[in-house]
Amino acid sequence: MPTDERHAERFVLTTRTSVTDRMLILGQRHLRAVMRQWEEHYNTGRAHMAPAGRAPCDDPYLIPFPTTYPRRRERLGGLLNEYHKAA
Repeated sequence: MPTDERHAERFVLTTRTSVTDRMLILGQRHLRAVMRQWEEHYNTGRAHMAPAGRAPCDDPYLIPFPTTYPRRRERLGGLLNEYHKAA
């Protein structure tokens, strides 16, 4: 389907520009480890164009409480940063 192709192409472009174009991949094992971390970040820690910027794996029935101090979590050696609300 054309829509599926569009989503797949967008995912590949985002993956290339955010990860693989910025890192030297040292082999298949390294690529698999990087892609596992990227997949987890993409599906849970990254804001998306969905309503309220929720990631695909976010619980739609959970309303986060506002906090004042964000916490940063580095992924892929500092290439990616995830920000979470601290308690």
